[in-house]
Amino acid sequence: MQGGVSRAFNEPLQLSIVQPEAAITALRQLAPRADVALETARLRPTLAQLIITPTVRRHGLAHVDRERLASNMADVAAALKLPAPATGAVYTDALLPPLALRQLPR
Repeated sequence: MQGGVSRAFNEPLQLSIVQPEAAITALRQLAPRADVALETARLRPTLAQLIITPTVRRHGLAHVDRERLASNMADVAAALKLPAPATGAVYTDALLPPLALRQLPR
């Protein structure tokens, strides 16, 4: 199933963006003592600052900038005195669902 894990993550995340209160209300099924108002107040800036970024708006959820990934891996490899792996050995977008399913809701 292509994109199954990504789809299982993206669909609820997209719904959380559109209806943060509903997402937190659903959370209460797992954490009955969760304070909906407080957790919604926490979720909104998290979404705004970490999820709804210009890159995600442009390329969709789960997009990886290969040049940035290569640079980050080179930095880590240099710090650990190891050879940097090829980006293709670490990441592939072949299993992602189509872009239309990864785009942010409007």
